[in-house]
Amino acid sequence: MLDVTIQSSYSSFHLDITFQAQPGITGILGPSGCGKTMTLQSLAGIIKPENGKISMDKQTWFDKSDRTFWKPQKRKVGYLFQNYALFPHLTVEQNIAFGLKGLPKHEIEKKVKRWLGIIQLEGFKNRYPSKLSGGQQQRVALARSMITEPQLLLLDEPFSALDQHIRHSLEEDLKHLIDDTFRGVVLLVTHNIEEAYRMCDSIMLFNDGKVIQQGNRKQILQYPRSKKAAEIVGCENVVPIVGARKKVEGTEILIGKSSDTLICETIEGSDFPPTYLGIHNHHLSVSKEKIKDDNVKSATVIKVIEGITRRTIIAEYAGFHWRVDHNEQSRYDKEIYKEGDSCYLLFPEEKLILMNG
Repeated sequence: MLDVTIQSSYSSFHLDITFQAQPGITGILGPSGCGKTMTLQSLAGIIKPENGKISMDKQTWFDKSDRTFWKPQKRKVGYLFQNYALFPHLTVEQNIAFGLKGLPKHEIEKKVKRWLGIIQLEGFKNRYPSKLSGGQQQRVALARSMITEPQLLLLDEPFSALDQHIRHSLEEDLKHLIDDTFRGVVLLVTHNIEEAYRMCDSIMLFNDGKVIQQGNRKQILQYPRSKKAAEIVGCENVVPIVGARKKVEGTEILIGKSSDTLICETIEGSDFPPTYLGIHNHHLSVSKEKIKDDNVKSATVIKVIEGITRRTIIAEYAGFHWRVDHNEQSRYDKEIYKEGDSCYLLFPEEKLILMNG
């Protein structure tokens, strides 16, 4: 297990994070400049924090209180950089073997051969990085990171340099490689919530140098605890709450005028009263037909945005614009909407998210 509590200041930015990570892949998401890469560099020993402690499987890598600081070469960390950082003057074989200096030659050759097989580049060992595709470079960089048998693997936006059409297949390849060959802790930095959902077991949300939420990937996506967390996970429908009261059937939320009320499931243990209400685009439904439900509300179509596999309908209710993903699976998909049309929005009470600022 990785156990981290560190603080550092850089110019006007202050990093102050505390978290634990278990074996498996943990995603780190947050806006640019929130401290994600700085955290990885601190874990790798590239940056020395001003205060705190870092321990991995009961080994202390950094502890300000007793002046412990292990240099990068002493820590068992594999680091896959955003641009892969392969040495252009070294062959594939030499790049993979780079971290094995000091081992007997026959042992290095054995390990490199094994990893060339794992990444399926046996016939490429004498090629240079410039002669490889982006996906092949990624696999070489991963092999170089993992051949030293690290306890901690750091992946800093490993797909950002790749074309969109090959990202998904390489995601699958990378996940299979990690699942099949690695039993330690993996931290994956990404801006893409869907990528994190596909790749990760758990997710951490960073904002302004702090961890604002951590947990199971489904829990984080479905129940962000704050407005900022909702923005990070891609929840576009977030509105302020005017008032809230608990009732037998749930929590009644007032979001606009006295008549603009919605019923939500009451989540025990959550902060009350909440200050924001959210719902994901794909959980909100639109129809021209009024359904008998307390959470069906009259609305007006403001805009229709056509996409390849779905359309987004923007409708106004309670003075707010609500975005609805209208896809092929929708029971109302054949209904045609245009600006100015009257419609009904269905807010499923179990999908409404109560949160704070």
